[in-house]
Amino acid sequence: MLKLKWLTNFLVIFLFGCVSFQGKGPDAPAASVKGKMLYSSTLSTESNILVLPFLPGTGIAASDEFDRISLVLMRGIRDGMSEEASQFTILHDGRKLNETDIIVKGYIERFETRDGWLRYFGGSRKRFIVVHGQVVDSQGRELAFFKNELRKKYQEMSEVEFILTAGSAVGRALAGH
Repeated sequence: MLKLKWLTNFLVIFLFGCVSFQGKGPDAPAASVKGKMLYSSTLSTESNILVLPFLPGTGIAASDEFDRISLVLMRGIRDGMSEEASQFTILHDGRKLNETDIIVKGYIERFETRDGWLRYFGGSRKRFIVVHGQVVDSQGRELAFFKNELRKKYQEMSEVEFILTAGSAVGRALAGH
């Protein structure tokens, strides 16, 4: 009887402790883009912009899945820039490199779905992406650099919507400088 009472108390305390760690704090905001504009006057003029596919950062393997993520991120950046500013002509073809005034390039440092054991006790899965990059002009001079981290609950949006949100936040930040 004493062992049963001890076991019951242990389970109650253990489960209460697990449930209290489910991370009910607010998620990071969608527009968590950090960076610096070095030559904002160049980004204020009419420009032809080319967004290059993002490359895998350290610890990320290049694969077909990564290529798909990179292309969706590119689309999000282009959409965000065209929403925010009309002075940009966004080129969709890398073969027109000689017509390009500004190039956006970068790396995807992390992309993961966190699936911890706490989800069995009321926690939730989360998606997490970290991208960083730079904006250069046609001579290779760095105009700006940026870093974006986005974290959302798995249930809030699909993977494609999540990546588009991260990309459009970068595009809006660059266009709005």
